[in-house]
Amino acid sequence: MTTISVGQTLKAAREAQRLSQEQVAETLRLMPDAIAALEEERWERFPAVVYARGHLASYARLLGIEPASLLLRMPSETLDPMGEDGELGSGGVNPWLVVGAIVVVAVVGFLLMGR
Repeated sequence: MTTISVGQTLKAAREAQRLSQEQVAETLRLMPDAIAALEEERWERFPAVVYARGHLASYARLLGIEPASLLLRMPSETLDPMGEDGELGSGGVNPWLVVGAIVVVAVVGFLLMGR
């Protein structure tokens, strides 16, 4: 018995509903390349596993497929749970912003204590 891949499942369901990749992308507010990447299982196209899994779940729901059934079949070993920079997500807090906030709080505190 041959199991249909995650990407093949998405593509077959999309084509059965006569939707183009562009229509799906517009509905999900993604680039058409992201839809193609999901259908071709090019997981490395996404910066972190959370994005690939989230887009896959949204795409599945749009097509009327239970997301869990596809997420369980998604090959976890091909995905890096951390972004390329080793940090969760795509960005962090700028350290200078933190320093600036501390300075502002200190100045305001100093001014209020002087009253």
